[in-house]
Amino acid sequence: MSMRRNQTAGSAPREVGSLPRRDFLLRTLGGALVAAAPIGCGTAPQSRTWGPYVVALTSSSPALIAGEEASVFQLGRQIAIPIKPRPEGLSNTPSYRRPVWITPDQLRIQLSYVITNLEDRDLQIELLVDGWNGSFFYAPQVRVVDDEIVADRSCVQRLMIIPAKGRLEGRVSFDDFERMAIALAGIGNTANKAPNPFHLLDPTTKLYESPLSKPHIPAVIESILGFDLSLRTTAAVRLAVEATVEAIDREDVLMDEGEEAESPNRRRESYGRTALTPVVATPAP
Repeated sequence: MSMRRNQTAGSAPREVGSLPRRDFLLRTLGGALVAAAPIGCGTAPQSRTWGPYVVALTSSSPALIAGEEASVFQLGRQIAIPIKPRPEGLSNTPSYRRPVWITPDQLRIQLSYVITNLEDRDLQIELLVDGWNGSFFYAPQVRVVDDEIVADRSCVQRLMIIPAKGRLEGRVSFDDFERMAIALAGIGNTANKAPNPFHLLDPTTKLYESPLSKPHIPAVIESILGFDLSLRTTAAVRLAVEATVEAIDREDVLMDEGEEAESPNRRRESYGRTALTPVVATPAP
């Protein structure tokens, strides 16, 4: 039994220009990106940080999938952004199941992490980040197909080698989360869903240029409001990630400091979100 990823291309670094920058978005969408449901007017941006959040694998961690030739060990946790309750009386937003009231321009998110290898040997691991918006949470699957372990592509999927007894620092940037929001908007588009979700999640895809992604991206993009952070390996090892989350709140959408626990956005199932399991559509005969 071997393991392979369900994806459309390799895991090469993002090509320069493949992520639409903010000025490109505003020009392309004619301001629609920030017109979904303004919360405040002239609010000064605020920067907030939460964490550390810890995910740790141990030598006794059970396998997610165990096979004779290969196994998968994966552990994660949900990290919810403590946003305020959704205002009442909002109209449904086209291409979404619910009203969109927070966009990437109003709420910017970034994840910083440190991965620590407690083993006496180098480890090859994957760091996975899978986001939520107000309608659904992205739920990639790991399963056995024809005696192979097949793992769906995650929103952010970083394969790396951690040196023995070493540490590795990294970041899932503000732009990475914005790209994630755009990709998920196309994958979950209720009016014109993208037929191949893995193409949109491929970091080399130019989302606003590719004919397999551009027609499926709605005019209004909903912000990522939380995410699953996971570690994946092919062996039971001692490994941990410590993560902190930074948010830039431009429209006063976050709960006040000290009141974050009162946010209705506590887990991925909150707000009535449903799982979005990626499926590649079968071409019509």
